[in-house]
Amino acid sequence: WGPRMLVCGWSISPPGGSSDSRCTPDITGKHPHGYIVNGVDDVLKATRENFKFGADAVKIMVTSDLEAMSMTYDEIQAAVQMAKAHNATSCAHASGVQSIKALVEAGITSIEHGTIVDEEAAQMMKDNGVYLVPTLLAMETMTKRSDRSEGGEEPQRRARECFDIYLDKGVKIGFGSDAAIPHIEHGKQMREFELMVEMGMTPAEALKSATKTNAEILGWEAKIGSIEVGKYADIVAFDKNPLEDISCMDRCGFVMKDGVVYKA
Repeated sequence: WGPRMLVCGWSISPPGGSSDSRCTPDITGKHPHGYIVNGVDDVLKATRENFKFGADAVKIMVTSDLEAMSMTYDEIQAAVQMAKAHNATSCAHASGVQSIKALVEAGITSIEHGTIVDEEAAQMMKDNGVYLVPTLLAMETMTKRSDRSEGGEEPQRRARECFDIYLDKGVKIGFGSDAAIPHIEHGKQMREFELMVEMGMTPAEALKSATKTNAEILGWEAKIGSIEVGKYADIVAFDKNPLEDISCMDRCGFVMKDGVVYKA
């Protein structure tokens, strides 16, 4: 029962980064969201400890808001090199041209969010085989949560423009949702499929992103991601054909995991 899980352990973040606490300075204690690092030595210690305790991947938090790069190139490279030493996936919470280019040059596996990009950075991702996990649902949710009377739609509009660039350049796109942030409880992330299609992917491309492409990102393409002899018999079915109606992806009626039926 339950999913197979490949986990990153503590996310690795600089002070003020996306995994750091926003509490006032007099509130102390280790923040439960991430491992806070300063410098290459801290990064190496954090990644080594994660692997010591069983992590399967490395997750670094490179941007502190939509665009500011808050880790140095040397810090990024240290995390990526440690992931490669363990034959593990490396992924980065990142947005903004500067961050994306630095991550590609360092050899990152995938970039999560990537909501601000230009054609040059996207071409670099394409040329170097770096994946994008766009989390379109998170941007839609942020827009809906905005209480600003003006400008609330701007982040989503910009994300759509950047997603067009990724599609045009042929960047490999995986599936993610940022599920578990406020207002995206687990179970609601199937909306991501609909957004992918609304923003230019075909239903088949969206389904492939969550199966074959995600398996490649995780380094499990020999085990999962497609129905082939020698792979786990992981099969799900729905009440409609998702190639005709992608919205049916939140109505799963059949689940087989490794040949065992758990929902019929």
